[in-house]
Amino acid sequence: MDYQEEQLNEIEALDSIYYGDMEILEKDPHVFKIPIQSDCVVDEHQMNCLLRFQYTPKYPEEIPIIEIENCDNIDEDVERELKEYLLTQANENLGKIPTVGNTPLMKLI
Repeated sequence: MDYQEEQLNEIEALDSIYYGDMEILEKDPHVFKIPIQSDCVVDEHQMNCLLRFQYTPKYPEEIPIIEIENCDNIDEDVERELKEYLLTQANENLGKIPTVGNTPLMKLI
């Protein structure tokens, strides 16, 4: 498997999906952020955060490093559940490209 080619293809796909919202921080290794927000509003405040992904050298056969940053109106329990969900999905999809499949689902927080 050509890891670099797989990673580049995913970056291009994500950039087309999140055009203007996705921020590419580094290219080697690939590190990027995607803002997500909930359709749910609590006390007139919308929940949102940034998902930060860093590919490992053997991604997609290894899970990416996933961090959640800049959470607004999200309590620690929800943040922890979100990260657990992302890691579970990434593990279940090893060898496939899990980030593309998971990120749109995060709009459901």
